[in-house]
Amino acid sequence: MRLLLALLALSAAAAPTPSTISQRVATWKSMPGYFSLYYDPAAGKLYLEIDKWGKEFLFQDSLPAGVGSNDLGLDRGQQIQPLPDFEPTWCVIATPPIGVSTPQAFRDW
Repeated sequence: MRLLLALLALSAAAAPTPSTISQRVATWKSMPGYFSLYYDPAAGKLYLEIDKWGKEFLFQDSLPAGVGSNDLGLDRGQQIQPLPDFEPTWCVIATPPIGVSTPQAFRDW
């Protein structure tokens, strides 16, 4: 029993717990924004600070494969059908050494 109490006392004294969020995230990588993000490299975790309680906001959670991964079959009620095979076709992709503005190209087209 004394050994258990001594171990508990040592563990409590050895690791002080930060009392505020600011103290806890002080050594983490900070990414400020509408909702600030904090990355803890030791744990490999990303934390989202939500500090705008009572206000509406949009939140989208997506799969690691990205948006539009319909081939995963996760879109409820949709049927997946393979595309027909295309005949082999030669094509040439030319990349000129000049920049082209996409909006300007569509305006000119």
